[in-house]
Amino acid sequence: MDSVRITAFLLDVGALRLRLVFKLTESDGNILATLDSPDQGTKGIPLDEVTLDGPTVKIASKKMKSLFAGKLMERSKKRLRQWR
Repeated sequence: MDSVRITAFLLDVGALRLRLVFKLTESDGNILATLDSPDQGTKGIPLDEVTLDGPTVKIASKKMKSLFAGKLMERSKKRLRQWR
């Protein structure tokens, strides 16, 4: 796996629209992920778990008590299409 950058938007943060950038890399057979939030000036926040199942991506953070889940778009494997 090459290093992958996935850009997505978190839409329901009140009136704010924050850009989130997930960076996925592979190390010793494990997929590692970090999170950048350019609008908040944060970079390289380590995330705990990444699951890839076909086009479905799930990225979990215990510290933020969050699960980011979506599907990769057909035209660009670098953008998430759906969130829950």
